[in-house]
Amino acid sequence: EPGCVSPLVVPPDATGEDAVPAAGLCARRFAYALLQIIPSKIEDVDPEQLSSVLLAAHHPGITAAIPPGSARQVWLAASRRMPTLVKVFPGFAPAVSQALNGPKGLASSLPAEQTAARQALSTCIAISPNALMPHVLEKLAQLLDRTEHDALPEESLEIFATPEGHLASEWKALQEVSEAVMVVERRNVRKAKGRFKSGGRAFEEDDDDDEPPPPPPPPAA
Repeated sequence: EPGCVSPLVVPPDATGEDAVPAAGLCARRFAYALLQIIPSKIEDVDPEQLSSVLLAAHHPGITAAIPPGSARQVWLAASRRMPTLVKVFPGFAPAVSQALNGPKGLASSLPAEQTAARQALSTCIAISPNALMPHVLEKLAQLLDRTEHDALPEESLEIFATPEGHLASEWKALQEVSEAVMVVERRNVRKAKGRFKSGGRAFEEDDDDDEPPPPPPPPAA
């Protein structure tokens, strides 16, 4: 946090430049410390600890030492200490998602913690998208406010759905005509199929529509 310097980064007896280390040096020392405290077996890690590691590994205070575009290098180094993480992550997904969306993650008032949570979520989705995405989408659905959308009149929705270059009224009429034509075509197809019957005789169902046969010729005198 601002104004707080850990003894891990700055020894209590440090003087001169060592007492005020550069941001990059602080980040490297924090990253090194993080790697040292990660258990070597995933079985020794619970969801809360994994969430903390994810947030720490993506925190700007640590990734500041990483060149731009390589911010996940700290996490990659951390994950190598847990080689079976990908296999067991689906079981961790609900708790990890809740933690990353919680007060120390996206719900935090500190921009750095929010950034860490966003980066961590992106990493988790890459690890196991099928396990995490349902929880992410559920959370996003809770954040969406559909009040204004649901209050829109039907006319506004029709205008929005109208292709560019068309008037909504003309487009709606064109769609209605197209639907009517399709209905007629489907009826004609069914009618044509019904004219044929087994046994080799044709047009049985269409007898009422045909003209009556001509009368037989009169008998020869």
